Amino acid sequence: MTQYIVRRILISIPLLFGISIITFIIINLAPGDPISAMVNPLEEAVLPSYVLEEMKKSLGLDKPMPVRYVIWLKEAFTGNLGYSYHTKQPVLQMVLGRLPTTISLMVSAHAIGIVLGITLGVISAIRQYSKMDFSLTVA
Repeated sequence: MTQYIVRRILISIPLLFGISIITFIIINLAPGDPISAMVNPLEEAVLPSYVLEEMKKSLGLDKPMPVRYVIWLKEAFTGNLGYSYHTKQPVLQMVLGRLPTTISLMVSAHAIGIVLGITLGVISAIRQYSKMDFSLTVA
């Protein structure tokens, strides 16, 4: 059993690495850029190009994509998820602020799922080979 768990953990490492690469690429292929999201469209037309270039440089958008990926991965591992463009708050702080609500929703959903699963399982066991048993088994 220990070998199985170790093997699964070792398999998950390249899988998570691949998922992080795909996520990073999809985020970078999205239309627009972070500067456009941060700056009011009316201000963007008036701002000099050197200001926009300075903003890109401060965000690291002037670097090649592989370098940005390594920086992004390092920052994510250290807990720095960046700042929200909308609220200007740290993303980690925003996530942690909403965590209690998320956990309560998750716990209640699991509780409902467990109660429903056990109830329907008992009904299916009592009425074995009935239409209800078949439909619950297929569903």
